[in-house]
Amino acid sequence: MMRTSLTGLQAASKTLNVVSNNLANGATTAFKRSVAQFEDMRIGDTASRPQSQVGQGALTIEVQRQTQQGALEASNSSLDIAISGGGYFVLGSGNANGDATYSYSRAGKLSIGKNGDLVNAEGMPVTGYQTLLGNVTSSVPMPLNFSSAAGGNLGNIKSVSIDGSGRVSIARNDGSVAAVGTLAMANFSNEGALKQQSGTILKETDRSGPAMFSSPGRNGMGVINQGNLESTNVDITQELLSMVTAQQAYNGNSRALQTESEMLRSVTETLVK
Repeated sequence: MMRTSLTGLQAASKTLNVVSNNLANGATTAFKRSVAQFEDMRIGDTASRPQSQVGQGALTIEVQRQTQQGALEASNSSLDIAISGGGYFVLGSGNANGDATYSYSRAGKLSIGKNGDLVNAEGMPVTGYQTLLGNVTSSVPMPLNFSSAAGGNLGNIKSVSIDGSGRVSIARNDGSVAAVGTLAMANFSNEGALKQQSGTILKETDRSGPAMFSSPGRNGMGVINQGNLESTNVDITQELLSMVTAQQAYNGNSRALQTESEMLRSVTETLVK
């Protein structure tokens, strides 16, 4: 009996941790809420009553990310972009051999780094496919760099344009236009199983399956909305209700565990006498 109450405490504690993380990221761009999932722990059929099963408490199966799209909110930066539909931005250094380790995110608050790379809010390079005369010149996601298009001087960039298909170009101060590249995107057979590395940065897992790369608007990928950011899909009211429910479950199991402990102590003292 004490074990059953203990598993209830552990399940309620796990739920509280998950809900707390959701609430803490209630204003984080493109953050996806998570839900702790549980199942009943049961022992095998008893010999005397073959049709009966005895409950042994709750077992945490996994913490599942909820991938529903967040609302798009307009911003005042041309380097703020949002994905409308499926897919993730691909982050990392990349290499021509195709054996790079990437990270993934839907947060599109971007900027141009000192070395000319397009980077996210954490300073990680945003990858894409370099272009030459409008044609894609690589099949491996590599950091998108503005230096060449800007003639070696980032100060020559007057404005940046990113269309729905992920094509990135700049307008120079002299009025000319130059292509930078095309954003890379990735999707997964089980995107809910991606592992949260930090904030909105995700890593693939065995359960998520390998990344399938493409570009916006192709092969099931969403399109790009420049001048927008995707908001979180966290519903504060729903999370607060979940927190209250989990807290009640925690308190209930805690009282049951305390009562069982007192009963055990009383029986022990009686036997000793």
